[in-house]
Amino acid sequence: MYSTLYPETLLCDGMINPIGIDNLQPQLSWRLVSQVRGALQSAYQIKVASSIEKLEQGCADVWDSGKVESNTSAHIKYEGKPLESDKEYFWRVQVWDDKGQISTNSLVASWRTGLLNVLDWQGIWVSAVAVFDNAETGEQPSPIFRKEINLRAPVRSARAYICGAGLYELHINGEKVGDHVVDPAFTRFDKRVQYVSHDITANLQQGKNALGIMLGCGQYDYKENDWWDFPCNPWKDRPKGILQINLEYEDGTTESFYTDRSWKMSAGPVVRDNIRSGEISDANREQIGWDAVGFDDSDWKDTMAVCGTGGILKS
Repeated sequence: MYSTLYPETLLCDGMINPIGIDNLQPQLSWRLVSQVRGALQSAYQIKVASSIEKLEQGCADVWDSGKVESNTSAHIKYEGKPLESDKEYFWRVQVWDDKGQISTNSLVASWRTGLLNVLDWQGIWVSAVAVFDNAETGEQPSPIFRKEINLRAPVRSARAYICGAGLYELHINGEKVGDHVVDPAFTRFDKRVQYVSHDITANLQQGKNALGIMLGCGQYDYKENDWWDFPCNPWKDRPKGILQINLEYEDGTTESFYTDRSWKMSAGPVVRDNIRSGEISDANREQIGWDAVGFDDSDWKDTMAVCGTGGILKS
């Protein structure tokens, strides 16, 4: 007879089925529910596998915690095989109640790792530096970048890993990716800079696709004088960005696309932006369709490769 105690709402590092986890020992948690008042957990067993099929078969080829006597159901460190970059892991848990009865298996949850090592990044940092600046007017337009790619088969899954110092917007096939704004979060860019992970499977299609990036100053290229002397920060530089897309086709093969010198760049409609004093956008400079397939970028400039921020890329 199974216990009435049941584990649900499985979390990895506090999130449901997250992607971009670069913690080598992510913390696993779950919520306990029961129809019996005062029911308690006395033990748990976590199983992690490389596929749902293996987990359903009871094969925990990545980690099997075994039965652990504990009433803890939060922040349990993963202690299995070393995690691999950009790989999805599937897990479930069973618990025992205070009467020694075991629960049924929880539903399967998952997490996907990010890029765990700097060598996993194939892309390069790109920037417009001061190419589009106008010394007379003081305009420093936010640069936009684009590239068209060709996908040879239907896509099973795809992730975009992107960092913009100080801010970025990612566009695919004419639409902004995700609902994030003012991304990524502020850090000491010369020590640590954050990349953001997006599941872009639904944004891509077989055949031609257009990728677009817009960069902003944020706290990286801070200009306004303030009490904290932000314009004098040691990391201050013009906006720059890096992108890598890893995808898997339906036939099991993989391919990556990333920022390199083959991308094209131009000045965007935002002619000046500052994290505190706002932005000035000139609608006359809008280039309709710049992030869509078929846009004529023949008069755009070649992208410039630059050094990174000096900080470690972290999810």
